[in-house]
Amino acid sequence: MIFEIYPDSGFDYISEFAEKIGLQVSDNYLEIPSLLGEGFIKKIVLDDNFHLLIHKYKMKEEFTVRRLAADKSNEMLAFRFVSYESAEKEYLSNVQILNSSVDIDDHLSPDQTLFYVIFTMSKDKLLSLIEVDTNDKEIMDFIQTLNKPVLYQENVTLEMKNILNELTNLQNYGKLEKLYYKMRVVELLYLFFTRFIKRSLPVNFHTNKNDIEKIISLEKMIMKDLSVIPNLTLLSRTIGMSGTKMKSIFKKVFGKSIYNYYQYARMSEAASLLKNDKILSVSDVGIAVGYTNLSHFSRIFKKHMGVNPKEYMMEKNK
Repeated sequence: MIFEIYPDSGFDYISEFAEKIGLQVSDNYLEIPSLLGEGFIKKIVLDDNFHLLIHKYKMKEEFTVRRLAADKSNEMLAFRFVSYESAEKEYLSNVQILNSSVDIDDHLSPDQTLFYVIFTMSKDKLLSLIEVDTNDKEIMDFIQTLNKPVLYQENVTLEMKNILNELTNLQNYGKLEKLYYKMRVVELLYLFFTRFIKRSLPVNFHTNKNDIEKIISLEKMIMKDLSVIPNLTLLSRTIGMSGTKMKSIFKKVFGKSIYNYYQYARMSEAASLLKNDKILSVSDVGIAVGYTNLSHFSRIFKKHMGVNPKEYMMEKNK
């Protein structure tokens, strides 16, 4: 099932989503009907042009929400914290910053639960929240680039994931609800930018909507089968972009080279298997993510996760 949505204001699509499935939004809350699956979408209005959307749902059939950009002004920024889980595994989680000119799909298989927190704001609101020193030229120059079609992505850290889990387990915060959610949003912003500013901030990142969407499709190709090492020549031909340009834009968007991103994703996949699969051995997990040499797999795993696979498995089993 594919739902195409043209939100009127940035990424705020709860009303249109409700209309697509024939329901009414009640007090900024939409419960997914049992006919389709289970879960909810909740909207919290924190301020003018500053909204928070919290999703947690699992659908009974394959399901895609295709958010098509209607607002071309690029005024609204969105921070999307996305995590997918199933009974067998956890998937690589990420946080994206993008603006309202970029089309994006959220795809859900029947065995997956989507945990999804998104907040939207203007550039001025972002500056007021992070309270950056206006003399900090690097950050101010970077903020100015956000007028263009843009997408940046970072991996979700454990601290971020703990906040996201708390947000998706809805509680009643009474009269202090807005204060609670604002505090959590600011904390997520802090954790995101703490990682993001370790990059060389891309102040001269000139790209366009079409190139961004090609890079999104490239990342999906890489993630489709992590046992296959990316063939850069084939990938560049598939997305219709030169190899040099493809590698440059990918690193600006994801903060890693294509190969390093692939390695990180592979080790995250291996960590998930070690944590959740009680049958597979360390050797089986290495083979599942494309390694025939167990010592090489252990060395790469330790580089990314800090401990070797056996130690990781023992720690998680405790």
